[in-house]
Amino acid sequence: MNKKLIIILIIVLVLIIGTVLYFVLTKREKPEEDNYDYQVVLEINAGIPFKWEYKIEDESIIKLAKHKSEAEETKEPISGGLVYEKYSFEGLKEGTTTITFSFTNFVENTVEKTEEYEAIVNKDLEIEIKRK
Repeated sequence: MNKKLIIILIIVLVLIIGTVLYFVLTKREKPEEDNYDYQVVLEINAGIPFKWEYKIEDESIIKLAKHKSEAEETKEPISGGLVYEKYSFEGLKEGTTTITFSFTNFVENTVEKTEEYEAIVNKDLEIEIKRK
């Protein structure tokens, strides 16, 4: 009877350890939440030799906090589909500055077009960004 009890205890112990190991090894981390409010969103077509580049006139007023590229949601992947370039900025001190985005051909190193935005940072370091 003692041997049966020991065998049952070993089986229960192995099942408990196996269950714990399964949950520990298969635990997936939650994806990082994106809590940014994107103040500037620009469009670009995938597969073309262009990219958006930005320049901040006075970098002591604001800085880039986050940049994210996000493809347009479609049922099937589309060659040349829309990609949204999303930019969020952080206020560093009160003031006004300009952010210039250049649509640059990175093969020929030429600028196709530019877009300018005025960034106004208040005393609480909150940012308002308007297209000029």
